[in-house]
Amino acid sequence: MRVLVTGGCGFLGRVVTRELLARGYDVDVLTRGSDGVEGAGTVRADLREAMGPIAGKYDAIAHLAAPPSARESFVDPLTFFDVIVGGTRNLLAAAGGQPRIVFASTNAVYGSAHDGRLSEDRSTHPESPYAAAKLAAEQIVDGYDAVTLRIFNIAGPYDTDPTRILPRILTAAADGQPIAVNGDGIAVRDFVHVRDVAVAVVRSLEGPKGIYNIGTGEGVSVIDLIQAVERITGRTVEVQHNPPKPEPHSLIADITKARSALGWRPEFSALERIVSDAWKARG
Repeated sequence: MRVLVTGGCGFLGRVVTRELLARGYDVDVLTRGSDGVEGAGTVRADLREAMGPIAGKYDAIAHLAAPPSARESFVDPLTFFDVIVGGTRNLLAAAGGQPRIVFASTNAVYGSAHDGRLSEDRSTHPESPYAAAKLAAEQIVDGYDAVTLRIFNIAGPYDTDPTRILPRILTAAADGQPIAVNGDGIAVRDFVHVRDVAVAVVRSLEGPKGIYNIGTGEGVSVIDLIQAVERITGRTVEVQHNPPKPEPHSLIADITKARSALGWRPEFSALERIVSDAWKARG
């Protein structure tokens, strides 16, 4: 099977590409190059020209390209819609509707109106331009032979996004600086190892069409993360408690559907493994 990976040099894309190659797939990567093209990333003419030859060339496309920081979508929402929605539209048009599409979406489409374990039939309430654009792209790919993966809090080695919580805690441990935590830090989220997500992408290439949550089904608090970092690094992390923000106590993936339909389950997402792999990758 020949597979195109968009965003193949990103945090998730690198791991997906390695996983595909290790399993014997024929892989091409579309990502940012000297011509400024970033896989399905904009609506500019140069992207359309770069993607023109792909019709009929691939059996499947892992569409992972997206801006790296969701928080920036509040600053520049139009760019996020161009990248995520416009880029997805261009990709599908260039692909000719033939290959299987695996689209990397986000649990952020559910919003914060829910609390507890989230199944795929929960209503969606995107609360950022990033989440709204991902949901719009989900609706676009739904008309094709597509699998959408709603990925929860992806974590692990080589995560360069300084806004995500684990890189922030590891930087605090490395530099001896305090880490700011909202409230008491006991809000629970679902953290999933980047390699487990990559395996889910590979399983989706030939699995049933549909929308699937990709997480662990287990919750980890910020305090749990900090304590795990202290155990792994042998360093003390000073915590500064900011005033609490209104947020759900727990947002955890119900992964029953992915287990059943894709035959997928997280194998690398034990908290100690996530933190250890991320710390080692810092060199």
